[in-house]
Amino acid sequence: MVQSPIDINTSATAKDANLPSLQFSYSSFPISIVDNGHTIQVNTNTYAAANTVSYKDKKYQLKQFHFHAMSEHTINGEHSPMELHLVHAADDGALLVVGLMIKEGTANNMIDLVWSNIPDTENKEEQRTIAINVKDVLPAALGYYNYIGSLTTPPCAMGLNWFVMKEPLFLSAAQIAAFRQLYSHNYRPVQPLNNRTVHEKP
Repeated sequence: MVQSPIDINTSATAKDANLPSLQFSYSSFPISIVDNGHTIQVNTNTYAAANTVSYKDKKYQLKQFHFHAMSEHTINGEHSPMELHLVHAADDGALLVVGLMIKEGTANNMIDLVWSNIPDTENKEEQRTIAINVKDVLPAALGYYNYIGSLTTPPCAMGLNWFVMKEPLFLSAAQIAAFRQLYSHNYRPVQPLNNRTVHEKP
């Protein structure tokens, strides 16, 4: 079983500076947002093709992003207050998910736009005219931890290529609190590593 999330033990990763870089190509798109009863999710819909990440010469379209509190992955046994998942899919159906650990710091303007557009009604996707660009949550340094895992929500399908960024996304205490007022325990516990290797790109 290759399930996610996992604890990332930084003393046991396979460090390789020659691992390929993640090549992000994100552009602005109008928010399409839903409170699905499990998290706050923003869907790209018809703008997916204009928001991509490439890895090993394969391109994946950004389909949606969503949030967990606390973080699902842990680093050396420790949770972050939240985690952001950027879910991408290739034309052949292969999935690549980028995880960003969220820590307390300065406010992020893109997250302000997301929070201010959360629908009042659950399970009703609402389209807004306000536009966001997901590059505004990406860290300056793109080092990562990479492993093969699964979705963290049912059906927990396996075979996903996971990339947990080494540098966190910083949100203000108020921004973290605003999400945790809605969802404070929507994370899956860490799963056994089961002899998997976690690769690290510095």
